[in-house]
Amino acid sequence: MNDNYIIKTTGLEHSHAKGTKTLTNINLNVAKGDIYGFLGPNGAGKTTTLRLLLGLTKIQTGKIEVFGQEFSSNRLAILRKVGSLIENPSLYGHLRAYENLEVYREIYGASKARVTEVLKIVGLEHTGKKKVKSFSLGMKQRLSVALALLPNPELLILDEPANGLDPTGIIELRELVKKLNKEEGMTILMSSHQLAEIEKMVNRIGIISKGEMIFQGSMNELKQLQKKQSKLLIHTSDDQTALQVLKAHEPELMEGVISVSYHNEQEIAKMSRALYEKQLDIYLLHPQQNNLEQLFMDLTTQHA
Repeated sequence: MNDNYIIKTTGLEHSHAKGTKTLTNINLNVAKGDIYGFLGPNGAGKTTTLRLLLGLTKIQTGKIEVFGQEFSSNRLAILRKVGSLIENPSLYGHLRAYENLEVYREIYGASKARVTEVLKIVGLEHTGKKKVKSFSLGMKQRLSVALALLPNPELLILDEPANGLDPTGIIELRELVKKLNKEEGMTILMSSHQLAEIEKMVNRIGIISKGEMIFQGSMNELKQLQKKQSKLLIHTSDDQTALQVLKAHEPELMEGVISVSYHNEQEIAKMSRALYEKQLDIYLLHPQQNNLEQLFMDLTTQHA
């Protein structure tokens, strides 16, 4: 195993009791120091994958390695170095933030000093006597993250942490995740069904759809794919001739408009010159670049 990988799964597959397959050949690679965004529509298999990584669901087929160790035979040693927020933990509304952490402190074997430390990390050190029931949703989510931080983990796994948060809560979560990664040195794996929520946090992306990985790579690689998906819409005085001129670009004619893929502005200029040289009047020359959210939708829709 590459020493740089904190998580590596090989051929991970899973089926429900009734035989419905939920995961197919999942090869997930999370490197040390990553903020890894695990993306997919609801029901794509994200939570199942994370539960397998934490031993909450039994491995059926495939292999999981965490910290360079085979998970099944080193489960307890591995989990001591992992913090997780998979489903909303039980927070006691009638207690203060500090008191909530005290409830879990001994379970995690954490010191009283660590309770104070994690409250400061998540920005809840000044909540005083305020009861958790009066916290905003964003504050409750940060307290939930604080629970996951009690054992001082090297790896933090968060399942849909931005669910239900308002824009302010999402910004707070984003800054917290970046802080944990940069200042605390944590590798972070977090799932979401919305790319827009986490693209500003992560450096690597894995996209899952219907239980299969359809993309895995850096944010830069995803942006390169975005450029490849960009379309140029063209309409001329003779679109049939234009189709022949643009043949190398694999043009498509739909509803009186030609659509071709392009990679950069130089290609647009080259196509425009080629059409002009054939004495065609150009009525429409409209670059249509996908944003990342649209690309995510396109990838998952095409796979479906």
